[in-house]
Amino acid sequence: MSLITKMLKQYVVYWPLSSTKVDTFGQPDYGTAVEIRCRWQDRKEQILDSTNVLKFSKAKVFVDRDVDVGGVLWQGRLADVPTSLTDPKLNANAWEIIRFDKIPDLKCRRYLRTAYL
Repeated sequence: MSLITKMLKQYVVYWPLSSTKVDTFGQPDYGTAVEIRCRWQDRKEQILDSTNVLKFSKAKVFVDRDVDVGGVLWQGRLADVPTSLTDPKLNANAWEIIRFDKIPDLKCRRYLRTAYL
């Protein structure tokens, strides 16, 4: 088991952007929620987003797979997500991904994947 895998002891619910990305009203359209392993760090950090605009992130989340900028992460288990809300960003403590980094290890076999919210 790799060091990267060992550090992912928490869970997060991830809503990816759908293939159309926006609905008929121009609002983001999300796919089906999935539960993934992570390490969530609440920390404010100044970063450049995917369009090179300076922003402040609320959290740094190490995840076990690639995630979409514009997707949504919520700390917790899939079974605990309120089902009455259609927009995942309306869930308390759910945040939009503003940047995603993927760094390979020295042998390029595993990756450290980081989402900034």
